[in-house]
Amino acid sequence: MSESAGRRLVALRLPSGPALARAVQRCWDDGDAAAPLPADLPEPELARVLAELRPHVLVDERGTTALSEPEPVPADVVLVVATSGSTGAPKGVQLSTAALEASARAGLSRIQARPGERWLCCLPLHHIGGLQVRVRSRLLGAAPAVHARFDPAAVARESGVTLMALVPTMLG
Repeated sequence: MSESAGRRLVALRLPSGPALARAVQRCWDDGDAAAPLPADLPEPELARVLAELRPHVLVDERGTTALSEPEPVPADVVLVVATSGSTGAPKGVQLSTAALEASARAGLSRIQARPGERWLCCLPLHHIGGLQVRVRSRLLGAAPAVHARFDPAAVARESGVTLMALVPTMLG
């Protein structure tokens, strides 16, 4: 497919953690856009999301499945995040490298992060918060530590990490 025709969209239904992080990176390395989905997404909801996003393939723990009637995403889109927003109906928010990096640079500037500082990612990688940790890490030139989920004991044992993103529930 030519770049002017758009990019392939790859839906990733894998458990959050290192395997999903590698799968997202593999999509980007291959020139595809990634659409990470929760591994435990119920089948009826998965069918609705796939119908909305129209990816070329679905990658899950069973392997790769080609899907019918795929629709390329625009050539500048590298990430599609499924969200229901306030309407309840799933939509795919398409994000470009420029948008992801602009957001990451703004955040890094705000916290005065320095090159080489290392992030800990314990937010789900099918949410923008977890995915942005990956983008911020790349901009700082240090691979993040990626956890499958938030576990206070595992976070406490992590060494060499200077930055992490949390949500209020985690602090409770």
